[in-house]
Amino acid sequence: LHEKTRQNQPYYYYIKNFTYFSYNLPTNLTKKNRVVIISIMNTSENLVISTIIDTIADPSYNMITMHSHTPMEIIYCADGEINLEYLNDNEESRKKIISSGQFLLIKPYTPHRMAIREQAHMYVLELEHKTTSTDVITHVTRYWFGAISSIVNFYAQLSNVKQFIDSSTIETILKEIIELCYKHRNKQTDEFYSIEMNSLIQKLFIEIFRCHLEKQRYNGNKHVKAAMEIIQEHYYDPNLTLDSIAEQLGISSRYLQKIFKERYNSTVVAKLIDFRILKAKELIVNTNNSFAWISKKVGYKNFRSFLAAFSSRTGISPSEYKAKRNAQNSIVSR
Repeated sequence: LHEKTRQNQPYYYYIKNFTYFSYNLPTNLTKKNRVVIISIMNTSENLVISTIIDTIADPSYNMITMHSHTPMEIIYCADGEINLEYLNDNEESRKKIISSGQFLLIKPYTPHRMAIREQAHMYVLELEHKTTSTDVITHVTRYWFGAISSIVNFYAQLSNVKQFIDSSTIETILKEIIELCYKHRNKQTDEFYSIEMNSLIQKLFIEIFRCHLEKQRYNGNKHVKAAMEIIQEHYYDPNLTLDSIAEQLGISSRYLQKIFKERYNSTVVAKLIDFRILKAKELIVNTNNSFAWISKKVGYKNFRSFLAAFSSRTGISPSEYKAKRNAQNSIVSR
């Protein structure tokens, strides 16, 4: 691996016998357009940073053919837009687009290629195990986080390419890794280099997991809000159920029940009953229609089910509730 910084001369490097990339670099490299490419052995944990890049890329960077490699790869878009085409487990072509503040995690051996439409500032990190047959993601998560099942399960169930929004400090960590690699290459580090690098890589895996949790919370809140809107708009539908709501949202009933419980400490069906009884009370007070008519208006096929639900929520029957409200209104009118 080496660097060339001649004016208007392409910069080439070759890694692990699998592909070439090229960049056009100015004479004077700055932090904004600097390219750092280095091979570092992190011997204490058998980890190898095979590639670390900080660059401004343009369409000349575009890859004609797909490639795959043993390292896991993180592509971070600091500015602009990056397009990625890859193959899933069924060897079907898929595409993802990331913009400023987003990043991709690409699992080892995933065929992929990148394309830049105009210009993008990106960071690229490739990390692998010293023994290339060992999956680096499995090694890191079991070695450092073996006792934390949530993080181990998350990384174990990753799809070939996973997209994230940087809701944490991923960009900062990548910059710190780049700086440390650059210093080490120029012999500016001391005996604490390996400890510092281990700490940064460990922190990177933790913060990626936190980005996942933040996305889950956002999606959960979004789905819970949507479920409540469905309940409020379609409570009168006797066929409205947990399963039908989940189907409308495109999620599983089990997942909807879980996030609903976390948000309201209640079930979807319980919230539906609450809203139906609320609407029933409004109709009891504001109309002279029969309770059987009201029960159908709020989504009950069976009148007895309505009476049971009303009694369980209010502690009294519909007729007692109506008499109580009429008495209260009579006192107020005097």
